[in-house]
Amino acid sequence: MLDFFIVDVIDFADQNPDGDLFKLYNYYQKTQNAGVVGLFLTLLIQFAMLIFNFFIFYNYIAFVHCDARLSDIYLRISGIGRGYHMPFDNEVSWNYLKQTYSLGEINNNRIVVNKLRVPQNYNNKDAFIAKSYQF
Repeated sequence: MLDFFIVDVIDFADQNPDGDLFKLYNYYQKTQNAGVVGLFLTLLIQFAMLIFNFFIFYNYIAFVHCDARLSDIYLRISGIGRGYHMPFDNEVSWNYLKQTYSLGEINNNRIVVNKLRVPQNYNNKDAFIAKSYQF
């Protein structure tokens, strides 16, 4: 996303008048004697590309990375109330579950086990029973 700024620093450090930053400046200076227009166009194009890259990066982080958990957090905070992320059963290891259960028993915390009837995706008639542990 910030490649343009790194290229600018390198062009200024090398004092290279033919670098990427000055290509449109040199072109407009030779053809129309208005190099500032070329520099303005270069900065405008690079700013538009930076905004576009930020948009792509945001979409990746919010909707692709971590299986849309950031969008799930937004939905929970905003109170829209639809499309929550439901974690897979194997996201909590058996050892973590045993440790949490043991700590709950040691500290006299309330432990509730519920049996839930969960319908299948394509067939509402065939449901299976799932256990829910709440500490």
